[in-house]
Amino acid sequence: MKDGISVIVPTYNRAELLSRTLKSLAEQTFHSSRYEVIVIDDGSTDQTRQVVDSFRDQINIQYHYQSDQGYRVAKARNIGIQHSTFQYMLFFDSGMYGRENLLQVHYDALSQGKGDVLIGEALGFDAMEANNQGSIASAFDQMDREALFEYLLADAKYHDCRRHFFESVNYDLSRVLHCWVIFWTCHASCKTQDLLAIGGFDEHYQSWGGEDIELALRLAQQHKRLNVIEAPVAIHLPHEKNTAEREQSLLHNLHYTHDKHQLPQTQQLLTGHWWEIVDVCRESIAS
Repeated sequence: MKDGISVIVPTYNRAELLSRTLKSLAEQTFHSSRYEVIVIDDGSTDQTRQVVDSFRDQINIQYHYQSDQGYRVAKARNIGIQHSTFQYMLFFDSGMYGRENLLQVHYDALSQGKGDVLIGEALGFDAMEANNQGSIASAFDQMDREALFEYLLADAKYHDCRRHFFESVNYDLSRVLHCWVIFWTCHASCKTQDLLAIGGFDEHYQSWGGEDIELALRLAQQHKRLNVIEAPVAIHLPHEKNTAEREQSLLHNLHYTHDKHQLPQTQQLLTGHWWEIVDVCRESIAS
């Protein structure tokens, strides 16, 4: 495979958010010949395809469509994986907004061996709640990209909900067990060949939640090293969420995950939280 990054962007009826995501990907310091953007449309009925077409003269971009048969983001990402041509893969959802060095940061971390699988933070991101959406949207409309990042970084209420944990281990997951539970594909990267080797995402997941951590669990079982990107290079832009519906969907999918793997940690996911599952070797970190 070629030296560079394939960016996988699944989307569904988010044309405006997708446009912002693609704009940030078109304005990267990473050389345009060394990355591609693969948009997989999960059956949109809005202007998604027209948005993609509007970027064809700015970035190397592919568009793949699958009919709307429910929430099939696992299959959508697999389509992206199958059409990728670069050795590294960045998962970046529609509604994510990258800093100009987003791709360079991931490329450097993967090529320099920081990890085989890298978790990226997202400013403004909370797994379930829709906190601070209004203020982020207002700031986005009023500020340029760099000012927006600095503004969100300066206030802890906008930080990724996992950041306190990452700080507690000095952004080093080498001594953290079960960190697959915090691999969320709104912003994450890995080696393309590793994904192909395990068959990509499990397409039995056909509603929201869980397909990403299950992928990371299988990667971890193949002894792939998970780590975290410390640089703040992505923002999770506000969009509507049905929290109650997502919680119900996630629980259903976590039952499937446990039925498949039968691990104490997958059992614990049914009633607990990710921060109760990650097991940190504190003494090793302190030394």
